[in-house]
Amino acid sequence: MLLNDYLIFIVILASFGNAFVILSLLINQKTRTTFGVFIINIAFIDFLIGAFLKSSFVVEDYFEGQQISGMHCYLMTSFITASPMIKIMIMIVLSLFTLFGSIKKISLDKLLTPENTFVTLLLIWILCGGMSLINHRVLGKHSSSCAVDEELLIISVFAIFLLMGLLIAIHVIIIVIEQVRKVNDTIEMMRTDGVYNNLSVELQREEEEAQMNDKSSKRLIFIISLLFVLFWMPFYSIRAHYEFNDKKHTFDLVIFQLIAYVFGYFNSTVTPIAILVVYPESRILLNKVDWEKFKFWKKF
Repeated sequence: MLLNDYLIFIVILASFGNAFVILSLLINQKTRTTFGVFIINIAFIDFLIGAFLKSSFVVEDYFEGQQISGMHCYLMTSFITASPMIKIMIMIVLSLFTLFGSIKKISLDKLLTPENTFVTLLLIWILCGGMSLINHRVLGKHSSSCAVDEELLIISVFAIFLLMGLLIAIHVIIIVIEQVRKVNDTIEMMRTDGVYNNLSVELQREEEEAQMNDKSSKRLIFIISLLFVLFWMPFYSIRAHYEFNDKKHTFDLVIFQLIAYVFGYFNSTVTPIAILVVYPESRILLNKVDWEKFKFWKKF
């Protein structure tokens, strides 16, 4: 009963944390940029590496005529037992998306403008809902053991890749539209007002602010990546090890599972909350809300 109470408390904390992070993404520009890069980066890494791991093992077992193992449900366990070539490819993918999240921040800022934040969140929720629907309809009868038929799991993996491709395509279209709109607005302003000097000063100020935010985002992403490696991966592997090798619900197993819940499933919520409290640029979030820039409501 005590363990269930703790888990319920963690779920409630995660719910409030998710709501607070989403509000900060919608309201504050600096927080929206910083945490938006973090959330998208972690989502890409976790999703793509997970899909790559499962598809690699499934295809390998499929051609060898072996039964799909339940161990494939755990990313860390799959990574430990993978071949050196798969490990190298996973690390390359991880490095590329880490660079994508830190260096290509300007492109991500296009996605996280007030006008596009709601669309971005909506598309992510649709993607997650599609994945859940596939797991429930196609793989639901195997959800207890996570051991599935080869054909069904391959269908699920390909469907996830299609959904991800659709999401990326829509985001690219949004970026292109925003860039074209910005260029047109700039040209129109230069023609009508002729304020070249003011425009240069404004562009220089925005460039300096973007450089400062870029340094802060890189430092924040480094800290989060370090926490991710130090806490999430080891406890995830411990949980997988105990569940597959020790079927007794001992006190140690309960403690390790509780730690895994805290640092694993809710890491993406607890970590932003902790950084939001201690990060200097985010302490005055609620005191500097500019509702005029909150343009989402103006569309209705």
